[in-house]
Amino acid sequence: MSEPEEKNTIVQNTPVSDSVVMVNRRLHSKAETISPRKKGEFEPVVMTTDRVTPAILGLLFLAGAGLMGTIAFGSLQVHFTDYPTENKEVAVAGFTTQGANITYEEYDRFVQEMREENYFMIIGGLGGLAALGLAASALLFLNRRHPAAHVGMAANVLVILQAWWAGSVASGITADYVPEIANTYFLLGVFHALAAGCCFIFASSIVMTAAGRASLRPWGEPDMEILASILAPHRDDSEE
Repeated sequence: MSEPEEKNTIVQNTPVSDSVVMVNRRLHSKAETISPRKKGEFEPVVMTTDRVTPAILGLLFLAGAGLMGTIAFGSLQVHFTDYPTENKEVAVAGFTTQGANITYEEYDRFVQEMREENYFMIIGGLGGLAALGLAASALLFLNRRHPAAHVGMAANVLVILQAWWAGSVASGITADYVPEIANTYFLLGVFHALAAGCCFIFASSIVMTAAGRASLRPWGEPDMEILASILAPHRDDSEE
């Protein structure tokens, strides 16, 4: 019998069930060579979550909370205890250097008028609430928790209101004494409101974009990377 006939005879005499088993074994061996898996090993998970943006916003809002807290504390201190004489003299010297024609008595009078209008108390109250909101938003951003953007937006709205009110009231009071100082207060209010508006836009970008919403986690959802790092040693021990 020739060689081709022998091969045909072997194939014909092989049962169908045995040939299926042989094919399955070959496929299984190929699969093992392509992607070998150890017992208990998890499938690789691709992490595409943005962790940089929440961290940057958290640090930015934390700095803003420190700034607003300092302003609020100083304003409340002036409202309840007044400026020390040394601070008033330094302020008058600074305004005089900038070209404003003001005396110590004039500066003292409009500071007292601001205290009577509760200017410093309102500034301190709004600034204190804004500082607490910014601090809470910063901690939420650093922990990548979902209310972070909404809390930050609300806090920046308070900052904008404080800046607008402070600039308008302070410029109106000081205009009767020294117009140059009134312009300074107005410009400071505008700059303060613009800075808070930029922070508001940064926080709203987290809410408006799908990537931003995906970068934050709900309260009950754990951090999968931290969970994986905790479970990894247990998997290694079980494999050994």
